[in-house]
Amino acid sequence: MQKIPICLLFLVIIGQSCIHNRQLQYMQDIDEIPEYFPLKHHYTIRQGDLLYIRVLTLDMAFHEMFEPDTRYRERIMTNEAGLYIEGYSVDEKGYISLPVLERIHVAGNTVEEAKAVIQKKVDELFKDARVEVKLLNFRVTVMGEVARPGVYNNYLNYMTLFDALAKAGNITEYGNRRNVLVMRKGENSTTTMKVDLTAAGVLHSDAYYLQPNDVIIVEPNTSRAFNLNIPTISLAFSAVSTFLLLLNFFK
Repeated sequence: MQKIPICLLFLVIIGQSCIHNRQLQYMQDIDEIPEYFPLKHHYTIRQGDLLYIRVLTLDMAFHEMFEPDTRYRERIMTNEAGLYIEGYSVDEKGYISLPVLERIHVAGNTVEEAKAVIQKKVDELFKDARVEVKLLNFRVTVMGEVARPGVYNNYLNYMTLFDALAKAGNITEYGNRRNVLVMRKGENSTTTMKVDLTAAGVLHSDAYYLQPNDVIIVEPNTSRAFNLNIPTISLAFSAVSTFLLLLNFFK
């Protein structure tokens, strides 16, 4: 008679630790909200950012200032350190220093706006020149219950929370999709945001469009904790079962 409550307790624990299909689904209520997506977040350039700037022009002397020897460029652009060598840093006053063009203020502008400012400067000196600008230091860190935790670089001008999780191989079956933490460092403080990825409201969250140096942390669910404790639980049940057998034997 004493074995029945223990078996029931064991079944309850197993039931609570099971992973249900709805725990793995993203944006389960997507049909319940208007069919539109938020506008892309436009990140504004800050002090310390690193920009890749390329000027294409028929003036070979000026062109080579921005475009080094092809073999050298291929060698340094294949690693992260090379990207930093190629980049132009935004100083404490928000300026970048370019060959011939000298100092240009870019802080507070989006990448597209900075491109337009530089293009205007180039047009004053050359005809038919084209400017390309990219943000080099757009990276995010993904930690916790994902397939491939790590630091991921982004070479587009925007990145969504789902983009970052996809780069990290998606959340594992043991990850809690209802309580994902996004940490965002500002100039003087750090903001933390909790996001429920199972609800379509994530599309309207400030955390949906990521910013450079955001940190995403996916916490484990109860199933993960149960699996980690299986050896201890098994040992405990074995000890209880052995005790009951001995108790029954000596009665």
